[in-house]
Amino acid sequence: MDYATELRLIRANLGENPADESTHLIDDDTLKIWLDERDGSSNWATHKALLTIAMSEALLSKKITTQDLSTDGPAVAASLMKLADYYKAQADTEAGETYFAAYVADEVGRRREAEERRVYGGIEWF
Repeated sequence: MDYATELRLIRANLGENPADESTHLIDDDTLKIWLDERDGSSNWATHKALLTIAMSEALLSKKITTQDLSTDGPAVAASLMKLADYYKAQADTEAGETYFAAYVADEVGRRREAEERRVYGGIEWF
């Protein structure tokens, strides 16, 4: 796998300058791990990166309005997660995967929600 090309693509997807490390929010080693996890899928690695950034935004930023300035961390996080969904759908389409929402019982019989997966393949998802 050509990591350099895939990393440049991921960085471009994230709106970062691939050549300027000061714009990188996630290090190359982490992105390489995510690339390896899904056989080099840059869309899937972009999805993971956006979820990580959204989680950080949601945890660190708050909705604040003072005088003429305002920030809305939760809204930014929601937008990033929606964009992450787009890259997840692209990655799933590339891999030919179809997922669904399900419930599974753990060892003590309690129900817990399994990872939600949407069905793609011609269905508009957002």
